[in-house]
Amino acid sequence: MQFNTEYDLLDIEITELIVAGWTGRDAAAVQHHIDELAEIGVAPPSMVPLFYRVSKALLTTDASIEVLGKTSSGEAEPLIIKHDGKLWLGLGSD
Repeated sequence: MQFNTEYDLLDIEITELIVAGWTGRDAAAVQHHIDELAEIGVAPPSMVPLFYRVSKALLTTDASIEVLGKTSSGEAEPLIIKHDGKLWLGLGSD
């Protein structure tokens, strides 16, 4: 996968992808969101935040992605990549 940095274009082989779910600066707001989702049948997480591995094939720089249903929406999320001992911060969407 290629990433533009202020210095260069980086070619990075992605070896694993870990998602941090149920995160937020405001614990009460996170709990409120969990409660809202529980009302529509979404099971609450076992802990917050919750870290889980997903397929590295899900990470893409494509201009569009396939979603399930018409009510899906992405959120801007921080993306952290560790490469050659450095951490790179970017923006992603889930």
